[in-house]
Amino acid sequence: MIPLETTPIVENLPVWVWFCGLLVTSVLGPAIVAWINNKKIRAEAESTRVDVAEIKEQVKNTHESNLRVDMDLTRSIATESKEEATEAKESSHRTERLVKDLMTSIRALEHSMDRRQGQATKELGEVREDLGAHLKEVPQILEDAFKRHAADCKGLPQPPTHTA
Repeated sequence: MIPLETTPIVENLPVWVWFCGLLVTSVLGPAIVAWINNKKIRAEAESTRVDVAEIKEQVKNTHESNLRVDMDLTRSIATESKEEATEAKESSHRTERLVKDLMTSIRALEHSMDRRQGQATKELGEVREDLGAHLKEVPQILEDAFKRHAADCKGLPQPPTHTA
């Protein structure tokens, strides 16, 4: 048996000091840990208390609108927004289809204009060829036309005739 006057860990240390140290260590350590944990729990409890107070405020109807009315209003706004978004999407699709149709029509018009331009160029070439073939006859045709006109106008002097 160990004598009570000293301990085997530290020599010449009274037993009562040993028991006090053991008591302080075994009680003070867990007390500090409990105090730290309690501090966190108290902060969470305070946060929860504030949230519960706000909920009670909504439930007790001590304000202008209650939670149910606010939730119904929010739900109706969300529903209206969803419907408007759906309508906007459908409108966008219709607009895209119209733009595609317009682009197709524009391409068809461009093709038609190109074809008509080609036909007009071809016909203009034919008119030029025809005019070139009859160009020598034009002065005689004009002179004959003037003669007929002058013959129709009585009392006017007759234009001189050119003989070639």
